[in-house]
Amino acid sequence: MYKSRMHHVCKVGLFLFLFLKDALTDVTFSRKRMDIDKEPYSDLKTFCHFGLYQAAEHIMGEMEANNILATAFSNYPSYGLVVCGHSICGHSLGAGIAAVLSVMLKEDYPDLKCYCFSPVGGTFSFPLMEYSKSFITTFLIGNDTIGRLYH
Repeated sequence: MYKSRMHHVCKVGLFLFLFLKDALTDVTFSRKRMDIDKEPYSDLKTFCHFGLYQAAEHIMGEMEANNILATAFSNYPSYGLVVCGHSICGHSLGAGIAAVLSVMLKEDYPDLKCYCFSPVGGTFSFPLMEYSKSFITTFLIGNDTIGRLYH
């Protein structure tokens, strides 16, 4: 967690290294339903990648246990929230986790923005992707295979 006074936002940055466990999280695809209370998405099949959900849930738990967001916004109440996901090894789990974490945080932080660089293909089901289009921006470079695996 870091703050940007220039942009008046608090940022959650996810930087991951590639370990064998990360690769297994990526290729072991199962899905997890994410309940969205906003119409028309509440009745649709809003699923995400289960491994990414588990990682995002762990990060969310750490942030809550340490009061990271509450402390940041008590010190900077006018700031917004930006979640950035990318990794330093070219593997895109950090971006996928950032996207899932953003959906988890969206209800409490309606002005949240998320920027993902080459997230794992298949991070979201189509209805969940449609829901997230207003607050998640994704960047894919050229023919990056990781971001296009499940398309």
